[in-house]
Amino acid sequence: MKKVKIAVIDCGGNTGSIVNALEFIGADASLILPTDRKALKWCDKIILPGQGRFGEVMRKLEPIRSTLLEEVRCGKPFLGICVGYQILFDKSEESPGIKGLGLIKGSVVRFRKPAKLPHIGWNLLRSKRGMSDTKSHDVNKVCIKGTKYNESGKDTSSKDTNIKEIDNCELRIFQRAYVYFVHSYYPVIQDEPNLKEQTNVQITWTTYGDEFASAIKIGNICGTQFHPEKSGEIGLSIIKNWIRCRK
Repeated sequence: MKKVKIAVIDCGGNTGSIVNALEFIGADASLILPTDRKALKWCDKIILPGQGRFGEVMRKLEPIRSTLLEEVRCGKPFLGICVGYQILFDKSEESPGIKGLGLIKGSVVRFRKPAKLPHIGWNLLRSKRGMSDTKSHDVNKVCIKGTKYNESGKDTSSKDTNIKEIDNCELRIFQRAYVYFVHSYYPVIQDEPNLKEQTNVQITWTTYGDEFASAIKIGNICGTQFHPEKSGEIGLSIIKNWIRCRK
């Protein structure tokens, strides 16, 4: 299998962390400017590790907006992280009047219940709404096929320059694992009860006062409100799982 070429769109912020994570697991990743339409066409997959305000990220993406939408709508796998996840939706309370990409119907809102914002730190992924948070996996023991762990829970897989493909990227296998968040806003999915009944849709949930969709996968589109590149072993496994997925 040829090596997967990943374009990481550089809209500012800490793009180094995601590039380092990709290089660590043996992926072929390149930082591209948000003006480089050609790079979006030649790559196999796209990552947008957004950081900052919703409106600021959308402004920076404007030169490649149409090309980005074309590539994703044609089936190219896309992973949005943090604000890169939020811009998949229609709009955000953070930046009134600014349109998102509209690839997922819904809007981004500010947390209502927590007394302290932003939501910073480790929190739990769940596969269903309203599930109890009282139990959790040892995050070092959550494993995906093709990932090897030693007795201390460390990933001993070598850098795999030919990462084997899998048919489907399963977010559900990471339920009850802790991942790292930094945010004050979260997406509210329009018509979520009907959406989640579709066979190609996966959603994980997290609670911080409000319960919110912490990750979603709809076909070739994947988004995480948390930072997998800052989430230790489990985060690297999530990234590797996404890279291996055919769509």
